[in-house]
Amino acid sequence: MSKFEIDEISAADTGGFWERYVLPRRPVVIRGIYADQPIAEAATLEGARRLLGEMPVLIQDEYTRQIDYTRKEAVEAQEKAPDPVLDTLGAYLDGYGAQEKSRKVVTEWDLPTDLLQSFTLPEFCRPTTPHHSLYLHSFIAGPQNWAHLHFDMDQRHVLLAQVFGSKGVALFPPSSSPWVHPFGNFGSASLQAMDPEQRQDFVELAGGAYTVIHPTDAIYIPPLLWHYLDYLDLGASFNVRFGRNPYSKFLSVENFLADQYLQAVAEPFAGIAPEAEPDAAQQEVLDEVIEAFNRDHDSRHDKYRAMRQVFRDIHQRQGLTPELPLFLFSLDEQTDYYDQMRLNSNFLYRPGVRTSMEAITTPEPTVTPAQLTSLDKAIHGKGYSGPLLDKVLFNKFGRTSLSDLNREEASRLLAFLRSPSGAVPAVVMTQQGA
Repeated sequence: MSKFEIDEISAADTGGFWERYVLPRRPVVIRGIYADQPIAEAATLEGARRLLGEMPVLIQDEYTRQIDYTRKEAVEAQEKAPDPVLDTLGAYLDGYGAQEKSRKVVTEWDLPTDLLQSFTLPEFCRPTTPHHSLYLHSFIAGPQNWAHLHFDMDQRHVLLAQVFGSKGVALFPPSSSPWVHPFGNFGSASLQAMDPEQRQDFVELAGGAYTVIHPTDAIYIPPLLWHYLDYLDLGASFNVRFGRNPYSKFLSVENFLADQYLQAVAEPFAGIAPEAEPDAAQQEVLDEVIEAFNRDHDSRHDKYRAMRQVFRDIHQRQGLTPELPLFLFSLDEQTDYYDQMRLNSNFLYRPGVRTSMEAITTPEPTVTPAQLTSLDKAIHGKGYSGPLLDKVLFNKFGRTSLSDLNREEASRLLAFLRSPSGAVPAVVMTQQGA
C-alpha cells in the first residue's frame, strides 16, 4: 500500500482535477487559488475588518464541545448548551479574536453574500450531473482553537479555503480508524492535547499526513477522511462541498448515522465517475444494504442497530476489520448511546420507509413556476443587483440562471434570501477589488 500523502500544486495546475484528485480521492493543497481575486484583500485582519466587518456571523460553542451536554450527567441535570448569538464579524474579532482556546466560534455558518461576492467558484467544483449539489459554509475561531478529529457524514468532496490566518490540517484515511479509537464519526484521540512534536509523531504512527494552509490557499479533502483542523492563529475559512454521486448520497447521513464500519465500506463509492455506475462488487454491497434497509422493524432504534450491524458485517467480510484491536475496549456502546440521543432530533431510520436503485438514481426535479415567482419577489424585495444575484447563483449553486435550479436548490435559495446570510453586503466588491 502506498504512503498516504497530501500533494501540493499551484493555482495554475488544476487542469484535469477530477481525474487527478477527485476520483482517486487524493488530498491536495492548491496554493494561491484565490490570490488574484477580491477575497485576497481580506487576507489581513485590517482588510477583513474593512471588507467583512459587517458580515453577519452566528457565534456558538465549538460543535464537538457541545457533546458535553449529551453526557448522562448533563442530561440528568438538564444542562443546556448556550444559545448561539447573531452578531457581526467585527464584533467577533473584538470580543473573542484575542482569546486563546475560546469556546466561542463560528462553525458551518451558511456563507454570507459578503463572501459569496468575493471569489469565483473553481470550475472543478461546479455540478457536472443533475445529482451534484453545492453547500458552502464559513468557519471562524481564535488562536489555539481546533476542530476535533472527525469525518463528515454527508460524503461530499470538500474544498476548504483560508480567508485570513493560518490553519493546520491533519488528514487520515479510513484505514487509520483503529488508531483514532472511533466514537461514531469522531476520533477519541485528542490531537489538540498534544504538543506539535507529539502530534506529528501521532500523525505518522496512524498513517496520516499534516499540512498548513495560508490566506488564498485551499485544500481538497476527499469524502470520509478523518480530519483535524488546528487554528494556528485567529483565522477564517470557508468550504465548498461538492460532487457527491447518488450512491454516496444514499449511504450518507441522509439515511444513516455513520461509524468507522460504514465509513470504510462507503468510501470507495466516492470514486464513481459522474454518470458512471457501480462495479459488480459495489452493486452487491448496495443490493445488500437496500434489502436490509427495506426490512420491517418495530422502531427507529431497532432499525438503527440492524443497519449498523449490516455495515459491520460487510466491513468484516471485506477484510477491513483488524484481527486484533489496538485498544482493549471499543467505544461501540458509547457510540450507540450517543446515536440513540441523536435519533431524537432527526427523522432517520423510520420504519416502513423503502427505497430502490431507481429511487436512489432519480435526480431532483427542476424548479417549479411557483418557486420562480417566489424567488423573483424575494430577490426584488431584498434589493439584489444583477451582478450580486449572478455571484450568488454561480458560487452557491454553480448555476447561471434561476431556471437552472432544481427544486431543492430553489428552496434553499429562498431560505437563504430570508436569512441574515442573504442580506445585501455592506461593502460591495468588484472583480478588481472593493
